[in-house]
Amino acid sequence: GGRGGGNLTSSWLSPHSAAPPLPPPPAGISKSDLGMAVRGNPGRRGAEVTHVARHGLADTHGLCRGDRILYINGLKVDTEYDFDAVLNAPAPEMKVTHIPAGGEHPTTIDIRGAG
Repeated sequence: GGRGGGNLTSSWLSPHSAAPPLPPPPAGISKSDLGMAVRGNPGRRGAEVTHVARHGLADTHGLCRGDRILYINGLKVDTEYDFDAVLNAPAPEMKVTHIPAGGEHPTTIDIRGAG
């Protein structure tokens, strides 16, 4: 069986004149995509990760509860307000500099949005 219904394609266009559709621009990574919450930690560098949603981008890229986020895309993150401000300008890619829980040395991971 084939597809039912009338044929609504623009048959007057030759098959070679139409350019392939461009892919949509990459969407920015939103807070829900990232799936992570932080809180400021007075007296310590960075903002502490308090929650990581399972299967969110933070989780799949190896961020864990207790990690400290220092920078996102080069912007300093010391409080949840900084974190929100960074995510209010969604970028398709995030470079997250963090100190793993129990660690001393910052590492940077690249988080890319789906698509």
